[in-house]
Amino acid sequence: MATNVAGDLLDLGAKIEVAAAANMAAGTFMNMDGSLPSSAAACTGGVVPVDTASGDYVDLKLPPGIYRVRATGTVTAGLLVELLQASVYGNISGTKTAITAAGVQNISAGYAIGRAITGGVSGDTVLVNVTINQHAA
Repeated sequence: MATNVAGDLLDLGAKIEVAAAANMAAGTFMNMDGSLPSSAAACTGGVVPVDTASGDYVDLKLPPGIYRVRATGTVTAGLLVELLQASVYGNISGTKTAITAAGVQNISAGYAIGRAITGGVSGDTVLVNVTINQHAA
């Protein structure tokens, strides 16, 4: 059995339009209406696989699934994680663009959107078993 995982293990998707004025960064979360979920809030959608401009369509990765996501705070392997908004950079139409995005951090008081498989700090990419909104902390 392999000891390292390089990518997604299960991938369920849906083509969703990104809301106006809401560029999305790869490895972050988006609601089913194309909007950005709030920190520690419930999320109705899934993980954005590539940097995507507002108004464009994205193949949103839906739960359940084990996905590579951006850590926007401290993430510890084995712990539940919640959403945390942060400013990240993405490539929108060939231009490096600051994007407010929803990544993950260890759960503190919000809704669990999954369990971390690997750990990291803000700016890292981590594997998360995304289940979306199991319960509030």
